This record gives sequence, C-alpha cells and structure tokens, in this order.
Amino acid sequence: MPDFTRIVLQPSSILEQRLPHLWTCPIIRTCASSALAIPLLTASSWSNVLSPPPAKIAARDYFELGGGMAANAAVAIAHLGAIAEFWGPAGDDAIADAMAQDFARHGVDASYMHRVPGGTSSHSAILVDAAGERLIAGIRGAVLADAGEWMPLHRLEDAAALLADVRWPRGSLAALAAARAAGVPTVLDGDMGERDHLRSLIPHVDYAVFSAPGFAAFTSASALPGLQDALALGARAAVV
Repeated sequence: MPDFTRIVLQPSSILEQRLPHLWTCPIIRTCASSALAIPLLTASSWSNVLSPPPAKIAARDYFELGGGMAANAAVAIAHLGAIAEFWGPAGDDAIADAMAQDFARHGVDASYMHRVPGGTSSHSAILVDAAGERLIAGIRGAVLADAGEWMPLHRLEDAAALLADVRWPRGSLAALAAARAAGVPTVLDGDMGERDHLRSLIPHVDYAVFSAPGFAAFTSASALPGLQDALALGARAAVV
C-alpha cells in the first residue's frame, strides 16, 4: 500500500482543454453512490471493551449526519458555489427522508435521488473514542442493485463534470459511459470496492482518484505500475 501521493497523466492536451470548462460551467453532477445516514456516538474508549463480548459502553454524545462519497462531494461542490445534483438510489424509509432534508439544507439538488419501493437505505453507526479512533458498522442497502434506468442521462450534456463512485457500479457505469460520450469530464472516487467493479469503471473515467485502500483493491501492483495500469485501461489521469 503506497504511503505517498503520486499522480500519473497521459501526455494529452485534452486535460488542458477540459480544465477551463470544468470551472466556467458550474454544473457538477454526482451520482452512483448511496447517501448515508450516520448516527455518530462519542465515548471515552471502546477499544478495550469490545472483546470479549458482551459489552456496554456509555456514550458522551450522539448526533446524526449525512454521508457517503458522492453525497459528501455534492455538498462540498455546493458550498464552493457550483450547482450540484445528486443522482442515486435510496430506500423507501425515514432514512431517505432525512437524507433529502440534509441535501436541501446544504443546497444540493436531490430531485433525482430515486426512492426504491420497499427498499432500505444504506446507513452506518460510528463510534469515535476520545483519541479520535473510529469504529464503523455499516449496511449497504439492497437498493444499490438498482439498474438506474430512471437517471436523466440527457442532463449530462450541460454538466461541467460528473463524479461517480464505486458503491453503485451499475449506475456508475451507465452514467460514466453517457458522460464520456457527451464529452463531459468524468471523475471516479476510487475508494474500496470490488476489483472487477473498479476495473469496469476505469475505461470510462478521465480522472481516477484512488484512496490507498481503494488502490489496493484495484491492483496488487506498486504505485507507479498500478497507476500506469489505470491509464492503460482508459483513464487520462490517475492519482493515489
């Protein structure tokens, strides 16, 4: 696993041509993720009491917030002053209601957050101790099997960029392929996921941005050969 950041670019002027467009047309769409509702509890320590079970931990605080890779990106984009849309599946439940309210509060257009009838939204519980160490227990809702036929792919034509992640591979693949066909810059949030999913998405991506765990899921090679592999698959820039 690399412990440094390395960037590999294809020698192509297309990146320079696209970068001005990314910033002058402030409509950025994020998709192919499940937004998360995250109950977060803080406690003095949990690392010494989780084994052996059973255990009971007194929390010092509790609050809920939204999350998820593309969802967090959409919120950041909106706060930076661009127009952000979120496309992704959610359940038919109170968690999805809370996510929609959170998006609205942050100025993200979540009109295309698709409610799957009878589905359960992805969500996680996070324990954070006094040292800042975290423990996450998460469930990925079955809604992530949704094929995404409802996505308004024609709306990509006036987008500055599309950001997708690996949590919803079927939707990501469809959206990335449509964006690439429309000449819209595409970005992949390459976090942890199935290797087959990552390798199926890379050919449709301009900018493949890997976390260290995501890069390890993508390839067993070291940093430079692994990033060159991403370029060989079709990415125009690769970062870890």
